[in-house]
Amino acid sequence: MVSLAGKFCAPSWRELFSHWGPRGGAELRQGKSNGHDWQRLRRMSLKQLPSAGRHVVATAESTDEAKIANLSASKSSVSRFTLSGNVEASGKPYALSSFLRQPAGRESMLNARALRKIEPLEDDLYRCYLGTTEFFGIAVTPVIDLQVTVADSDCLVEMLSCRFEGSNQVHEINRRFSASLSNRLHWEPMGSRQLLLKNDVNLSVSLEVFTLPFTMLPISAVEVPGNTLLQALLERLVPLFLQQLKDDYTAWASTVSKNANRMETNGAPLHHPS
Repeated sequence: MVSLAGKFCAPSWRELFSHWGPRGGAELRQGKSNGHDWQRLRRMSLKQLPSAGRHVVATAESTDEAKIANLSASKSSVSRFTLSGNVEASGKPYALSSFLRQPAGRESMLNARALRKIEPLEDDLYRCYLGTTEFFGIAVTPVIDLQVTVADSDCLVEMLSCRFEGSNQVHEINRRFSASLSNRLHWEPMGSRQLLLKNDVNLSVSLEVFTLPFTMLPISAVEVPGNTLLQALLERLVPLFLQQLKDDYTAWASTVSKNANRMETNGAPLHHPS
């Protein structure tokens, strides 16, 4: 998925996927959720498998009416953002949009630190590889294509695609899973060095429930804890993303200012980021 990109996107997707494994999620660890005994149902499903194959996820028989769980969460926040650094003798600080147009700004929005690998596909399009985790008990590597669009007072990160890499079983998950994510920043000036920063994150997941014991339960048994999990992830990770963005901008502005002062002292022409 919290697409979310940034301190939000990579960790949130990895945590979300891991919660669907048989060992993940507080509800499954406790054994009960929404009145259902998850561990008892799981033991029942494992009895249906040959003993040598019990490490394999049980797959329900196909039916004409597939069980589709639709999960969603959103979070909006407003905070103050302090600009820093000086551009030449004007004394004006470096614009947030200038930072976001630089590689350091893109990496901050994508939270490159949390990614196993990132591949630039185009100027504003990136393929992000998360670390391997478990999804419905299967080891998978989520691969997300993210587009970063920067304007003078706006930045939008959108997930264009999400798929999994791994064993042959992963193909079945890709066929039964879809997601969408958007992470929008908008800012307005509040004086010469303050911005009013607005952040809106929207995340939705649609998945076909096809593994035991989940197929033995009503769809609400997946959607209710799933929606709760998504919302809890956004509530925790979005503030971390915003704080990291502010820290990354401040560090970038400080570095640019020092380099500019050094070049000015040496008599070299100045090239400021735009």
